[in-house]
Amino acid sequence: MLLALVAATSASAEPGRQGTLYSGGQLALLLISEDGAERDAESAALTYRLGAYVTSNVAVEARFGVSLASAGLGRDRTEDTAELDVDLDRLFGVYVTGHLPVLVSGRNVVTVFGTVGYTDVRMDASLRGIPSERSNGVSFGIGAELASYDGFLLNVEYMHYIDNDGLKVSGVAVGGVYAF
Repeated sequence: MLLALVAATSASAEPGRQGTLYSGGQLALLLISEDGAERDAESAALTYRLGAYVTSNVAVEARFGVSLASAGLGRDRTEDTAELDVDLDRLFGVYVTGHLPVLVSGRNVVTVFGTVGYTDVRMDASLRGIPSERSNGVSFGIGAELASYDGFLLNVEYMHYIDNDGLKVSGVAVGGVYAF
């Protein structure tokens, strides 16, 4: 539905985006939770983005992410048990993103966007103590983007990456991409 709204408003989009490629990155704070675990985990991650605008308002992109820091989790730590570390081994996804311009002022364009796609997540360890875990499924998110300099775009977003097989991974991210 969001994509239909965005496609219907393509006349108000920033001119020249169709066929444009972009590449960039984001710094994200991920929240990892799992059914049956006593605690949730937070983990910083770096996400690389590569995409292309198929219309002035719709882009297709791929993302690859890795953990920057492990999230220390304990099951009521005692002197005899070590803290359980949970790391995002990798995150990979393919998404369709619809952009809706809300403010156009000279060369500055602010857009809001919605993203939907598919994500595959691999964890080095699970919150329940399983040595490694893999999950995949439908993802969605919302965000805002500011096109400020020639080809450079700043963004902030919330993504709900996974809610499958008891594993939930979501996060907020800030970053930038360069359109070429």
